Amino acid sequence: MIERLLDLTDSPVKSSIATITGTITGYIPTVFASIINEPITSIDTILQRLVWTLTSLVAILAIVKGIQQQIDRLKKRRLHDRD
Repeated sequence: MIERLLDLTDSPVKSSIATITGTITGYIPTVFASIINEPITSIDTILQRLVWTLTSLVAILAIVKGIQQQIDRLKKRRLHDRD
């Protein structure tokens, strides 16, 4: 599972789609509860928070990985310019 999360962070497009999909998926129980005018069960709340936590983790990993790639690119450019 961790490998799949790290695979999502390889590309900004993949991580953006995963973040948007996770956010929308997390709101599904809330929408259904408001449609049928019932309170959200505790299981739905736990699953909702789990989805949002995983989505946040993917987003944070994507940001960190993107920053690291930019730092590596700048270091490589500086080394190349010195030669």
